[in-house]
Amino acid sequence: MNKYDSSCGSSKTNLLLSKITEKNQSSLNKDTIKLLTFNTWGLKKVSKFRNERFEAIISLLSGNTPTNVKPTIEGLETDSDFDIVALQEVWTTNNRDRIIERLSSIYNCRFFSSGIITGPGLGTLTRFPIVDTWLLKFGINGVPWAVNRGDFFVGKSCAITEMEVHENKKLVLLNSHMHAPYAQEGYNAYLCHRVCQAYEIYKLVKRIQRDPTASVVLVGDLNSKPGSLPYRIMTRMTGLVDSFVSEYQFINSYLDAKNGAIHRHLGKKNDFTINSNNPSKNTNVEILDVSQMDPLDQVKYAGTTCDSKLNTWRQDRQVWEACRLDYALIDPKKLRSVSSKVQMTEQIRGIGSLSDHFGYSCELKLEPSEVDEDDIDDQEKVDILLEILKVIDDYTLTAEREELWKLLYFVGALIYVIGSLIFITFTANRAGWSSVLVYLGGVFFSITGVFALIFGFVFGQKELRALREVRMQVIDELTTLKK
Repeated sequence: MNKYDSSCGSSKTNLLLSKITEKNQSSLNKDTIKLLTFNTWGLKKVSKFRNERFEAIISLLSGNTPTNVKPTIEGLETDSDFDIVALQEVWTTNNRDRIIERLSSIYNCRFFSSGIITGPGLGTLTRFPIVDTWLLKFGINGVPWAVNRGDFFVGKSCAITEMEVHENKKLVLLNSHMHAPYAQEGYNAYLCHRVCQAYEIYKLVKRIQRDPTASVVLVGDLNSKPGSLPYRIMTRMTGLVDSFVSEYQFINSYLDAKNGAIHRHLGKKNDFTINSNNPSKNTNVEILDVSQMDPLDQVKYAGTTCDSKLNTWRQDRQVWEACRLDYALIDPKKLRSVSSKVQMTEQIRGIGSLSDHFGYSCELKLEPSEVDEDDIDDQEKVDILLEILKVIDDYTLTAEREELWKLLYFVGALIYVIGSLIFITFTANRAGWSSVLVYLGGVFFSITGVFALIFGFVFGQKELRALREVRMQVIDELTTLKK
């Protein structure tokens, strides 16, 4: 037993890492790994029926389907024999402790706690022995004045869990929940934040890949659509590929990071199609327009996990809004995806879906993928790095304006407070109610002015320095490539 092992079965002691049992050791003899990633929607006071949904999720993972839980999509009933479960948005202590209490006899449980108000909500459940764990806290992660969004306060991160999966073989699981977009474009899209986070993940993956015994798997709610710049950083630049394959068990597939289209490579000998209208059609590469598919096909064939109209918490969304945000990106030189599907699609009677996301699962073999090498060339890498620089430079101008406006607000508030003190001094006896109103205004501007100073000067400078650091790292890499 290694130094990271400890009992986590008791909610009273609140231990986060469970003891490796003899039963778990049998997992070391397997040559396949079955993995699930699932965003559980665990916001306190915000997520509806949170405790009831978590109880159902835990029951499904333990293999005991509750009587009030019904399957909704034929063929996508949730399995219960996962070797690894990566969870996101487990933000409350009672839900985390309940998972540990009920599942620690099956899984080694590791939850990550570092954050400002709460932790990042990341948890890893694994049947394999845990060798090492650590947490990468993103340097650029939201803004503190967006209190209603919370990304800054939970401390979005990438949780790393190193596991012994086979003799002389390690699997390094990177479980992340990246900054959410709150608009399609503009300031509230937070594109720069996700680009910088993806770049940090890329640097981490490249370091881990130096270990010849380590296989890297990046999972989680990455909040990045296929083909987007963050997605290309995490696939093209790292060399990782999307594990998604259709239910027809094709040899390999991936989402084409160059143009965002879904390309499914169907193998060398047997050609099939995933066109549900004409299953007999033969083709080597099928391109899907997900926005034109009906909701059922979007989930079954395109693997959409977010904003599906089949999810009761997202029924108000348009069909074209359904997308894939939950991934398992794997190292094709070490791992091969043999099957994958959307999971956690069940509904609880009287409540609705298990979460506002569906889960995603894949089965991996501990062997290289049978796919032609498509390594990134220097020019493509340069193009991506230049895109990163442009995004950073554009956002830096916005961040500088935000800092300036907040400092100007502080100056204006300070002038008002000083003026209000002078006004009250000379008019308190003659205009009592006016003095009270001016005094209350002074209190308001005193408080908001101090916050504006903190946000504008302290946080503003911190964010600008973090942006400059990422920018310099990108420039260093560009300089090396040009040499």
